[in-house]
Amino acid sequence: MAIDFTLHEEFLSALSADEVDPERVSAVLEQLRATGITPDAVTAEYTLRKNMERAAHLLELRRDSLESMQHLERVLRVCPLLPFQVNLWLPQNTYYEVMTTHIDTMRAKARRGDGEAAAWLKIARAAGEILRVRGEWDGPEVAA
Repeated sequence: MAIDFTLHEEFLSALSADEVDPERVSAVLEQLRATGITPDAVTAEYTLRKNMERAAHLLELRRDSLESMQHLERVLRVCPLLPFQVNLWLPQNTYYEVMTTHIDTMRAKARRGDGEAAAWLKIARAAGEILRVRGEWDGPEVAA
């Protein structure tokens, strides 16, 4: 029982961290599997979803911020590791709104040689793949 509780707490802590570390989440999941413990999917999904929603909201507030885009993408990288689905509705909608209203600005900055804007575009594309949100920004010219 103590191991069960400790691993669940460590798992929830990894999912709720300000700086989510996909490697840490993966390691805790591996420990859970190795001990035959099934993670509490309802609590874990809620914990990660709230963290993703905070990251999406930060991006919405700071659209130009490479750090904000990186933060969202890093949290999203945890989703494919999980043995359960995460409700992505709010991050998907926020991402779509940011991309449709801000992609031209970031492309223009990247074309003028702004390295942060070019990195923002690359990371935004990776985030969109995880979120399964497609748009006119998906073409190979995204970094141009």
